[in-house]
Amino acid sequence: MSLFASNYARLCQDIDEDNSRKNRYLRDAHKNYQKSQDQFGHLSRSSAKYLYANNGYARKKFSGLVFDAFEALSLETDAYQLTLTPRQGMRREEEAVAFRPAQLKRLVSQRFRSLNMLGVMEAAFYPNVKDGLQKGLVCFHIHAIVWGVSRAEVDRLASAFRGDHPSFFEKRPSAYLQDIPVSDVPAVLRYQLKPPSIGYDVALTRIEEFATRTGEVVVRYITKSGQRKRELRMGERVRIDNCLRELTFDQLLVSTGDGRSMAEGICLRALAEYRRSQNRKP
Repeated sequence: MSLFASNYARLCQDIDEDNSRKNRYLRDAHKNYQKSQDQFGHLSRSSAKYLYANNGYARKKFSGLVFDAFEALSLETDAYQLTLTPRQGMRREEEAVAFRPAQLKRLVSQRFRSLNMLGVMEAAFYPNVKDGLQKGLVCFHIHAIVWGVSRAEVDRLASAFRGDHPSFFEKRPSAYLQDIPVSDVPAVLRYQLKPPSIGYDVALTRIEEFATRTGEVVVRYITKSGQRKRELRMGERVRIDNCLRELTFDQLLVSTGDGRSMAEGICLRALAEYRRSQNRKP
């Protein structure tokens, strides 16, 4: 079994376990996190063709196509993982369901257009932010694989991005780079495509400032003591699914350079079943 096949199999196992735990929790209908059938009706296997970002069956299907695309790429030189966390991706939990990724994708496409890149936007969940918020924060960010360019070029673009676009929280970089040996690419893909399982606890100070150049009030968050990573509780896991219910995996795919044709092929294959179902309608 190839490294791509074995890592995809492990990812599918993680998704199946997550699905099982989540479905048990929803069937129990815990009173504190009870959700309507309308919100969670598209978590079923039959709804996978719509590619909802909170549908585990859709995640397996879409992830398999991403794995296939990178295996067909047959990288011969080492690559890089580029992680982007600009402040534009931060939303309060109650506002996250209205998040649309197009603006953030355009920003990345403009700033990194000279790179060959394919990645996925995902949501980091801060369920218990202590700054007087009603609930928590959802921080949409990007993990992408970059190949076929020099480390110096990627560093140059990442440095410029950090200078122009601050991160979610002060003193944390909005763009950082990791080297990936060719043999580690399948494991990196498994990490990028995993279902949400980790949450972060952080204490913040919320600061509002008047931007004289634009006339807008700018909100900044300063971390008091860093962040603590932990596994999401099942109620929190359901909350982040609720935030993702209006998004689809094809919307969350980010690409530049040679990655664009890969993304087009992935989305074309991923949506084939949906298009067939539309054509069957009278």
